[in-house]
Amino acid sequence: MDQSANPRTAAYRIGDDGTPRVVDAAGHPEVARLRAWLGERDVWVQDALRRDGALLFRGFDVGDAATFESVATAIAPVLRDDLPGMPGRPLTEFVHPSSEVAPHFPLSQHLERGHVATPPARIFFGCLEAPPRGSGETPLADFRKVFADLSPNTRDRFEARGVRTVRNLRGPSTGRRPWSQERWDCVFRTSDRQAIEARCARDAIQTEWRTDDGLRLTFDRPASRAHPETGERVWHNQVAPDHIGAATLDNRRIFGLRPGLRSLLLWQSMRLRLALIRRTPPDLVPSFCTYGDGQEIPETDLREVWDAIWRHLAIWDWRRGDVLVLDNHAMSHGRFPYRGRRRVVTCLA
Repeated sequence: MDQSANPRTAAYRIGDDGTPRVVDAAGHPEVARLRAWLGERDVWVQDALRRDGALLFRGFDVGDAATFESVATAIAPVLRDDLPGMPGRPLTEFVHPSSEVAPHFPLSQHLERGHVATPPARIFFGCLEAPPRGSGETPLADFRKVFADLSPNTRDRFEARGVRTVRNLRGPSTGRRPWSQERWDCVFRTSDRQAIEARCARDAIQTEWRTDDGLRLTFDRPASRAHPETGERVWHNQVAPDHIGAATLDNRRIFGLRPGLRSLLLWQSMRLRLALIRRTPPDLVPSFCTYGDGQEIPETDLREVWDAIWRHLAIWDWRRGDVLVLDNHAMSHGRFPYRGRRRVVTCLA
């Protein structure tokens, strides 16, 4: 039988189900062999990503950014470096650290660069140093299932009104602000205001230069999009990552998952943070979300969105050498808090 048609005949072990679906090296960790295997089975890999949303390659000798990039290019030969806001100093031409957000802070579920006109089709993660077990995971959620799981009334409200996201960026000469804000020249990797305006115009992002050298970005987007390959409706907006209550809503559920003093303190500290942010002028808040008409999203709708996400959340532990690839049109990702060391890198295609 043709191995390209039936990848189970290869030496690697392929999981039957689960999120992510695992391709295990089964004692054959050579990256050159993996790249050849991927090259022969491109149709199977792409079909699996469309169907399952996530593939995890485990047990291979992936110990640095360059090797990780070589695995990524075996799946997606053309990587992207045209999207602003990638975290940290690049490790190769296309590979960056996955996040620079403080370890105690959770990252809510999102589709990478979901606010731009043409988001990446694939996102890759590579684990160069695993965090302690039970922390620092990259949980996943199928946003096709999340959209379908919302009640018809809530789904209809979001569909009719859309979602508005506002991000406030500070400038090179902006003074101190009470909440952390990224600098616009770092996000866009240029200090040329006209170039930034042109870039934002291509993605239908409204720009407003502030008197303190800051930049306000406003995104008006639909709540869902059709998957470009399958036509399925996908929950596709920035409510989860950019709403001011996101960290509180996540930490409440993390405490329920892992009750203990530390998670309780993190949850309560996020509640206090939210109370203080609500007293802060909108210009000073790093980001916030409303309905597309500017009206506040009710707490009941937010809780329903988070409940739907968490019902479909897949939580798994990183191991050193893991390479994760996601269908970024359907499978969201986030990050749980952690202590100690964690080195996870990423690239886009």
